[in-house]
Amino acid sequence: VNLSLCSKRSKKTVAKARTIPKTHMSIDIDRNHFRICVFTAGNQETVSVWTLVDKNADEGDNREFNVDGIEGLMRTNPSSTGTYCEAFNFTSTPQKIAASMAPIISHLLQALPNCVVKFLTVDFLRLVHFNFETALAPVKSAEIVMIKNQSMRYQSKYFLTNIRITKTYENLYQSKVPSSVQFPDKLECSDKIECLDASFIRGDFLLRLNCKDVLLRNAQFSVNDVMEFLKKWKNATGDEMGRIQCIKLELTTVVLTERHFEELGAVKWDTKKYRTYYYRNDQWINCADGVYIQQADGLKGVIKPFHQGLYFLVWRE
Repeated sequence: VNLSLCSKRSKKTVAKARTIPKTHMSIDIDRNHFRICVFTAGNQETVSVWTLVDKNADEGDNREFNVDGIEGLMRTNPSSTGTYCEAFNFTSTPQKIAASMAPIISHLLQALPNCVVKFLTVDFLRLVHFNFETALAPVKSAEIVMIKNQSMRYQSKYFLTNIRITKTYENLYQSKVPSSVQFPDKLECSDKIECLDASFIRGDFLLRLNCKDVLLRNAQFSVNDVMEFLKKWKNATGDEMGRIQCIKLELTTVVLTERHFEELGAVKWDTKKYRTYYYRNDQWINCADGVYIQQADGLKGVIKPFHQGLYFLVWRE
């Protein structure tokens, strides 16, 4: 379409494009379920669903589509929230499904300029020979990433090194053997990080941290890494580390001594002046044997050691 940039038609077209509502995208990948869903950001009304399946097409599905060479069938699906487009791409192998996903995701992100990848959920159970590097190449960022049934450490590396994760990252995979290799990650979460094998995370991660709730198990941080984080938090101003509320390091080798507390200017938590228990995530944490550091504005952060672990709790009275 050729339009003069100063014509009335051009103005109408640009105005219409600017009114495209913000949409969210959800990407679900598991052995029997490869789906891309687009829905409106406000009322979460479904706009379109793209499903990639390894089966034959139904006889009634006779509207064909072609997206960058990826062919499939399309039908209109009435629902309680309105009518949305449902597209099916019929293929036979994980490799072909991965190759089909990328052009569809890319097409949707380009056609809907206000579209944000809201959810990316991957279940590794019986999911083999699937090329995530191919399938998710157009995805540069996602708000919420959830990894399920991971069986080998390397499986999550692609997501952590190639996709900027901005709100939540959950991965309950556990390993008895810490990773011998640490690599840079793109975890920029604001709400939650729950990682039960955090041995890959480098020490500089703590200095970038500004997330409400963090649970890291087997993190290979040094005492210096933790001390640099605590010093930065103590001297922070504004919103630099303002989201932090609860950090829990499990099975860590970090042990802070009285010398470290003195260096931080930490003071023993006084249960006569302050509450004894900190409540977070359905858990009551006893701070009686903890110490605290304080920012210039009076905000307190409790350092609470426990067996093979450490809490850092920000008290917002």
